[in-house]
Amino acid sequence: MTQKEQREFVKGLIRNIRLYIVAKMNSHDLPKEWDGIELRQFVADEFADGAMPHILKGSRKKEYNNYKLVNGL
Repeated sequence: MTQKEQREFVKGLIRNIRLYIVAKMNSHDLPKEWDGIELRQFVADEFADGAMPHILKGSRKKEYNNYKLVNGL
């Protein structure tokens, strides 16, 4: 993918997950006791579920982890 395609992919993924989270919040009453801590966890969980339908395995996971480590990502 080109850098532009990568940026567009990430922007679209984030937008779609954001819309999903907001729709889920509109259809469910979240506990009033939830503050920033629980809400951050809720958002993180939704992003993890939405962003990772395909879990990296094998050599792709190894190469991905190595790149992040070497390049400080």
